[in-house]
Amino acid sequence: MVTGHSKTLHLYQKGDAMKVYVLQHEHTLDDHDDVKFIGVYSTQTQAENAIVRLGKQPGFKELPEGFTISEYEVDKDHWVEGYVTYRPPNEPTSQP
Repeated sequence: MVTGHSKTLHLYQKGDAMKVYVLQHEHTLDDHDDVKFIGVYSTQTQAENAIVRLGKQPGFKELPEGFTISEYEVDKDHWVEGYVTYRPPNEPTSQP
């Protein structure tokens, strides 16, 4: 348990690892994905409340289906493999 100011944060409850909820908004723009990282919330309900607030704003209100909430366990690797960057054959590289 961590205490501070006027709130107490329970890092672990009933033996379960702490979970957070990541809110993003994504849509396709000119053949690429446009992803906006909105925030990290302590509960699913808090993330859903953010959608209600932002859903009234320009851009978001035209594409409400673009919101996603993902649950993540804290202190755990979620990407566990390497990666390869794809570049189209004619795209210049930033390397000399």
